Amino acid sequence: MENVNFNQLNAFVTVAKTGSFSAAGRQLGKAQSAISNLVMNLEIDLNVSLFNRTSRSVELTPIGEVLLEEAEFILRRCEAFVLIAKAHNRQQETQLRMAVTDVVDYGEQYNDFAVYQELLKKFPELKLSIYEDSSHDALSGLENDIYDCALIGHTAKDIDRYHYLSLPTVPQHICCAKEHPLAKLPVVTASDLAKYREVVIDAADASLRKPGRLSTNALSVNSITNAIWFASNGVGWVRLNHGALQKRAAVDKLIHLPVDHSVSETQLGQCMVWRKDKVIGPVLQELIRLVKLNYS
Repeated sequence: MENVNFNQLNAFVTVAKTGSFSAAGRQLGKAQSAISNLVMNLEIDLNVSLFNRTSRSVELTPIGEVLLEEAEFILRRCEAFVLIAKAHNRQQETQLRMAVTDVVDYGEQYNDFAVYQELLKKFPELKLSIYEDSSHDALSGLENDIYDCALIGHTAKDIDRYHYLSLPTVPQHICCAKEHPLAKLPVVTASDLAKYREVVIDAADASLRKPGRLSTNALSVNSITNAIWFASNGVGWVRLNHGALQKRAAVDKLIHLPVDHSVSETQLGQCMVWRKDKVIGPVLQELIRLVKLNYS
């Protein structure tokens, strides 16, 4: 087993894909006899027959079909291994860890998947990790070098310690469960809201808490998911953006309340943030460029 090598696996996969030793030789720039020897030695090392050989064609054996998938996986990992080493030599990030908070609402007019597709197309060796987190934990993750950047909802005081790219603001709708008393009112006023508990998406850090509560009776939670759960079960009303209302847990359970002029449906700021004391590599620079282009 210790004699199995990259050239053997590459020859095996190429023969399987092209259907002949001669075609594999032409594709790899080797003589047909060299390809045949590589595959034969692989079969000897593994003590299996990978192909059924006839005078006209070669066909994979049952074990050959199983091992083909494994060999292709190994070759892909070898290619990634080399690309990562090359990226390192170019002083390019080999991984990017990004937090996306659940209060961020991209809106239907923005194509954020295209941002990540373009980034991975330009840097195919990049290990991109995207995590959903609260704004507070995302900022904490930046400070503790868990994340390289984050998309968050913010107030001005949240981000003064960071470099940031401002994104469009998002309207926050007043919502409650269909069975909540507020849902029975034709128009909801600020006085109506003050009578019932407000579910507040809050931060554990008091310096990051959002102002503007309409009710003195509040239940604080640290995520959209928790806010939806409590509001859906009639515990209180909540401010949510359009994206949050489309979450599976909210659909058919929460309604957007009609409010009068006494209620201000606030706008939540959004931004992309990264640390001021961190060197920005070409991958993060490109991500910032793509995000800015996407939201312009």
